[in-house]
Amino acid sequence: MHREDSSKEAKDGLPYIYTFFVNLDSKNANIFFRLIPERYGKLMKNKLYAAILCAVALLGLNVLAAEKSVLPSDSLNVGDVLVASVRTHAALNGDSSVYGFEYSKKDYSDFAEYAIENGIVGKYEYASYTQTATKLDTAVILSRILPEDGYEQINGVYNITDISSTNEHYPDALKMYRAGILTGDGDKCFEPEKVITVSELSSAINRLVF
Repeated sequence: MHREDSSKEAKDGLPYIYTFFVNLDSKNANIFFRLIPERYGKLMKNKLYAAILCAVALLGLNVLAAEKSVLPSDSLNVGDVLVASVRTHAALNGDSSVYGFEYSKKDYSDFAEYAIENGIVGKYEYASYTQTATKLDTAVILSRILPEDGYEQINGVYNITDISSTNEHYPDALKMYRAGILTGDGDKCFEPEKVITVSELSSAINRLVF
């Protein structure tokens, strides 16, 4: 993985990699940076809000458009998680091919093709990318962005109590939990069926990248 640029500072004091992500959606990049100080002010000093705003831009959701305000509590589709994961994977690997991808709530085909080619999802893994994304869906997809040695364990969790160890995706959830990218309720419960939100995904992307 390539994290050497993540320590550089960009506009408004945001890490360089955030600029990279935002610029993947070039139509919104200029307005995004122009309106950040005006709309969010001191909130940008808060790392969580920076991550939330970054993820919104990552997803291609036009949070700054008056006609569609995206909230941190909004739920996401599997396709939305896929878009964020593809753009993260591309950014970390210096792949500019995603610049021209069109993002639509009805059509994730460009991102799906990239994800399949790069092992982020299986070709027939999801019947529909428009289905609501659960925490387990998110864990499965995020677990394939980095090489195996990129998910360093940071806690002493060795099992999850609310997912059967025979579940094919149990290792993915455990990997995310142990790396602190997606956590549970504090009692080794992962809450696999919980619907993933913009703020939760943004925080997970932030932890994964940094």
